[in-house]
Amino acid sequence: MMHSPRPSNWVFVLKSFPVGAAIAGLVAVSWIWATVVAFSLPEEPVLFVLAFAGTFLVYTADRFSFLSPEDVFNNRITASDFALLWWISIALVVVLSGVVIWSRWLWQPALWVACLAALYVFPVIHGKRLKEFGNIKTIWVVFVWGVGGVVLPILFFRGEWPENGVSSVLYRMCYILPNILISDYLDRSGDLMFEIKPLFFNWPLPKLRQIMWLGTLMGVGFWTYTPFPLEDLMGLLAITLLATCALPHSLFRHGLDLAVAWPMLYLAF
Repeated sequence: MMHSPRPSNWVFVLKSFPVGAAIAGLVAVSWIWATVVAFSLPEEPVLFVLAFAGTFLVYTADRFSFLSPEDVFNNRITASDFALLWWISIALVVVLSGVVIWSRWLWQPALWVACLAALYVFPVIHGKRLKEFGNIKTIWVVFVWGVGGVVLPILFFRGEWPENGVSSVLYRMCYILPNILISDYLDRSGDLMFEIKPLFFNWPLPKLRQIMWLGTLMGVGFWTYTPFPLEDLMGLLAITLLATCALPHSLFRHGLDLAVAWPMLYLAF
């Protein structure tokens, strides 16, 4: 007979809550909210719930030791796969419930984004994860974030590609680029251990920051062809400035992740 975990086990599960995955979910909600407002789409709370739960699900799955051994090496102290499974189960129930109960056709745009994310996490390409193809890893992450944060809510409500959709996706890709470059920089030890070499892997931090500012300048150009307000652009500049001035370390990673959720601040206040 299967028994529920003892109270001590529940405490362990709570302590193993994947904070990074939760922050990623918060960023997804922030970006989708900004897209909804900028493109004059209906503000449906269920869309935000699904955005958080779906992103949380993917980022938590990426922490499994058998899927991402390099992350175990980088984090030193990591949650058990058992504890992560509890959090994934909750997120999966939320996602499936939202798709089945709220809208039957929601699964179509959501499935595309889910497949893009799954290619990154699961070894489905000749037994390898897409992140193991180092030169593709960085580009793929920023691309999926750009598509998920812009295209998903638009297809969800309108079912068609917007006129300025390409510029909006490229703008969001530039928006998250500093975050991804810093994350790759902090993860170099584990990536090298498992022969994963992302784009700009051997570049020193000063050169990486030059790439960040180049991406930011490109983002400013793309922004002029998007409906996002000036307050949104200020977030891109603040993120790049933070990534330039602060010394990268594990705590800084979460701070930079939260900074990417900047649109939520100007939308809420």
